[in-house]
Amino acid sequence: MAKILINEKHSDIWFERLSTVSYYSETEFEDRLLKHASNLFIEYFVLPFKKTISQIRKSENTTKPDLIFIKRDFSSWILVEVEKGGHTLDHVARQVAVMSKPDFNPVEMSHYIKSKETYIMSPQGTELAYDEIHKLITTQKPQVMVIVDETKVDWEKDLNKKDVLLCVVQVYKNGQGEEIFRIKGQYPRIYTGTIHCKLTNYPPNSIELVTHHPLLENLTSGQDVEIQFNNSITKWSALINNRKRLFLKCIGSTFPLPVGKDYILQIDQMNKIYYFSYN
Repeated sequence: MAKILINEKHSDIWFERLSTVSYYSETEFEDRLLKHASNLFIEYFVLPFKKTISQIRKSENTTKPDLIFIKRDFSSWILVEVEKGGHTLDHVARQVAVMSKPDFNPVEMSHYIKSKETYIMSPQGTELAYDEIHKLITTQKPQVMVIVDETKVDWEKDLNKKDVLLCVVQVYKNGQGEEIFRIKGQYPRIYTGTIHCKLTNYPPNSIELVTHHPLLENLTSGQDVEIQFNNSITKWSALINNRKRLFLKCIGSTFPLPVGKDYILQIDQMNKIYYFSYN
């Protein structure tokens, strides 16, 4: 049974998974996500979405997404299915198949999304521009995301093949009724910087940073850097040679990155660093 300990000056406060101390429905889970969306997904307007959509060229296939994410600069949008862990992969796959190829009336859809703006929690009173919504949903294909309340390793591989994000959000509660949230997996992040890297033969198990970013300009040799890769935190030690070239050497017995790939570091708005590989 998972639980979290928060140590304060005069007492220890334990938070336990909500699912272990109280039954809650998917609707209650959705309500919590909406209430805390401005902190969990800070770059998006998060709105309830209970409108039936059908699949392109398969109108007999329909579903009702639970939430919709609209990026605050109206550059992208996400249809979201909220699930509790008790459902099967087949159940989820049928829904995301429709959401990945949605067929809808853009005018009707735009008015529907506009009607949900009162649910925006931060800043309260925000108005969504109809023209911006209409332009977005007619020019950009939606991303699809599944939010589930427990780790589902068996879902991840299948959903990734379908280009569907899988995000885990877990609610923990203490004896005073206070709640905290744990979020992991794949969910929309806003990246503010990109650094290109390449694998080097020397130092061994190292990456050379080919381009630069202000966040890493003041690193000194021997300084540790935490980088997230495949939902895990990896640790690296900075090495700077006499030609001022910057390397990151993996701290650990095994090299965590796929060999034979090119790499980029992405830095998000919270100054967290992520590794991605391509080619």
